[in-house]
Amino acid sequence: MPQYMALSEKTFYVKGSPATLIHIVDDEAFIVDPGSGDKRRKTLRTIFRSLKVSSYSIIVTHYHADHIGIVSKLDASKVYASDLDSVFMENSILRNYATYGYQVPGESKYLLYSAPDIKVTDILKPPCKIRGSIEITYLPGHTLGQVGVLLPDGVFYIADAAFGDRVLSAVGVPYHFDAILALKTIEKLINEQDMFEKIVFSHGPLLDKKDSLNILELNRKRIADAIGKIREMLGNEPLGVGEITAKILREYGVEQTVTLQMLASVTVRSILAHLSNEGYAEAIVGEKGILWRRK
Repeated sequence: MPQYMALSEKTFYVKGSPATLIHIVDDEAFIVDPGSGDKRRKTLRTIFRSLKVSSYSIIVTHYHADHIGIVSKLDASKVYASDLDSVFMENSILRNYATYGYQVPGESKYLLYSAPDIKVTDILKPPCKIRGSIEITYLPGHTLGQVGVLLPDGVFYIADAAFGDRVLSAVGVPYHFDAILALKTIEKLINEQDMFEKIVFSHGPLLDKKDSLNILELNRKRIADAIGKIREMLGNEPLGVGEITAKILREYGVEQTVTLQMLASVTVRSILAHLSNEGYAEAIVGEKGILWRRK
C-alpha cells in the first residue's frame, strides 16, 4: 500500500495504528494524530514533501502516548488540543496517572507506549471550528476530553471512540476511562450518522460508511455486553477488580498479559462505579481487600 491515499481532493489518509489524517486548507496542512515512533516521523516528512506541504499544524484528539509521541519532533506551527485533555499532554506523570489510575514509571516495561511532554499552543473548547471549516466535537469516554475532527468533505476522524473488529478480538474489553460515556458517544455517532460521509478509526480498517456503522454497532454491543457480564458476576460472590477483570477477559477468550489487565481494569472500574451509582453494586472490605458485590 502507498504511504498515503487521497480520501478527497484535500484530505489524505496515512495508514497506521493510529491512522493519521492530513487535510489541506489553502496553504496550510492540518495533521490529525501524527502517532509515534521514528519511522512514522520519517514517513510523514516524506509525505509532506510529496504534497508540497511547507507549513502545518497538528490537531491531537486525546492525550495517549501512541497518538502524541512525535508531536514535539515535527516542528508544527501550532498544536491544538481540547481544554480537558491538554494538561495531560503537557505532563507525562499526570498522563500515566490518568491512563492507569496510578503513577506508572515512564520507562516501565508494562507501558505500551511512552511519549515526551508536548506543548499545546491552542486550547480548544468544543464544539468549535478551526479555520472556519474544521469542526471539533467532544467524543468522551476513551478519555474525558477526547475530540473528533469532522472535515468539510465529510470525513470524520473519531479517534478511539470505537475500535476495529481485530482490536476488539485482541483486547476483549476495550480501554475506556469511562465506559458509560463511551457507550453514549457511540450511540450518538450511530444516531447522527447523517453528519458524516466517512468514518476514520484510529485503530481499525478504512471502510465504507455502511461497514463503519457496523463496527460502531459492534463496539456498542461489546460495552453493553461487558456491563451485563459484570452485573451477572456480582450476583454470585464478592469479587475484587482483578478477579472481575480476569474473569471477563477469559470469557472473551483473549490471552491475558499484565498490560492488558492494567488497561481492562480501568474499564471495569468505570463500570463498577456506574453500577454503584445505579444502586446495583456496592464495595465491601474483605480479607482480600476491597470486593464488589450485588447490593
